[in-house]
Amino acid sequence: MLNISGQKANTLLFSQLLLTLLFENTLNILFRDPLYRALNLNHPDRPTTADRLSVVFMGSPAFSVPSLTRLASRYEVAAVFTQPPRKSGRGMKLTATAVGEAADQLGLPCFWPETLKETATQDQLAAFGADLFVVVAYGLLLPQAVLALPRFG
Repeated sequence: MLNISGQKANTLLFSQLLLTLLFENTLNILFRDPLYRALNLNHPDRPTTADRLSVVFMGSPAFSVPSLTRLASRYEVAAVFTQPPRKSGRGMKLTATAVGEAADQLGLPCFWPETLKETATQDQLAAFGADLFVVVAYGLLLPQAVLALPRFG
């Protein structure tokens, strides 16, 4: 039996999730996959096909919006984190990121921290109790304390 633990297991699980999203498969296929079973995730906290994974999404540019939209249609997106609005254009008006605008349209709670290094922001992330963090072109560094928060990576 393949024994993978720690960060490698989280990376493999996250890769499996992304492949599932890209090829429009359901979680049923993910759970039947032998690699997934080999990760020894028969823990009682493992989500079943009836459960909806709780996800925190982190992204900023328009490139990230399709991923957010797809996640919101299939999973419970607990929160969206994006970069703060920046001044742009001739009038130097504050402009929200594309992900921030998409989160508003989808009715998802959106947060704009300047950094993820502050303990208050890390506590806020921990309060969501997310199963996964999905990061697509976020633009901020994720400290190790943040990477350790989600249940499955």
